This record gives sequence, C-alpha cells and structure tokens, in this order.
Amino acid sequence: GWAAAAAGVAFWIWRRPALRMSLPLSASAGAAIMLAGMGALTLLQPARPPLPDLTLQTLQGRLVALASLRGQPLVVNLWATWCPPCRRELPLLIQAAQQQTGARIVLVNEGEAATRVAAYLQREKLTDPGVLLDPGNRLLSLYQSPGLPTTLFIRADGTVQRVHIGELSTATLQQGIAALRK
Repeated sequence: GWAAAAAGVAFWIWRRPALRMSLPLSASAGAAIMLAGMGALTLLQPARPPLPDLTLQTLQGRLVALASLRGQPLVVNLWATWCPPCRRELPLLIQAAQQQTGARIVLVNEGEAATRVAAYLQREKLTDPGVLLDPGNRLLSLYQSPGLPTTLFIRADGTVQRVHIGELSTATLQQGIAALRK
C-alpha cells in the first residue's frame, strides 16, 4: 500500500535530475515546518492545574478533601451514569480500585445526585468503591475537559501527569499507572 506508493514516488523523483537536486532542501523545509508546528502546539496547551483543594461528598454524605489524597499516585476518573463509555469502563475501574495497583483509584461522579448514583450502582450490581460527588462539575470545568469520561493520572505531589479523555482500556489504565510509579 503506502510503502509501494512511497517507493514509486521516490523512483519517479530519482529519474528526474531537477527534482532530485531540490529533494533534500524540500524535505528539510518540510521537516522544519512540521517541527515548528509541533512546538507551537506544545506551547499553546494550557498548563494543567494541580489537584485542587476541593471537598467532595461520598454517597453516604461523608466529606472528603481532595488535598488529603495527596502523597500517593491517583487515578481520578470523572464520570456520569448517563454516559455510555463511562458505564462500560466503570467495572474495570471498580475492579482496579479493589486491587493493589500502585495508585489509588478515585471515581468522581459529575453533576448527579447521590440517590441517582446509588440507584445506578445497585441496579448494575456494582460495589461502591467510595464514589465522590461533584454536583457542580467543578473538576470537569477546572481541567477544561470537553466531555466524559475523563481520567486524570496524578502524581503523588498532586501534579497532573496525563489526562485521558474517552473510554479507558485495561492497557491504557495499566500504562498510566505504570508511568505514575516512575
């Protein structure tokens, strides 16, 4: 496919001396433009704020200060019951929360009432791993996420190492946790 097309174009250019002479200059210019564009994109990305000092509630009404979770690697998953990819990845995250993964898994429901979340977990026969409620979608807004699910991989010092938007696979979760331990 692509390799054959590239080989054909290279052969065609090689057979034309005028093109052959300008090829190194053109390739260098193209590479420079590409690198400049990638650098500009890196500079334009907003800095990710650290884990904020918010206090959220569990389904049972217990208050949990996010600042109290610092000191250990965290995987913070922002989700909602109405979100199909969130519902698909939730069993994976609950299972990971019950295992020794090297990072604490924190599930934060965005924008829903405790009764709705509890009813969903019960209906789906999912154990509550300590779901936190963010009824005002503050975390979703703070990290400027375009949608759910959003997973934040947070270092022990509270800095966000990586943000994954969309459904997690087992491999992506494991890779994110492994990167936090480095």
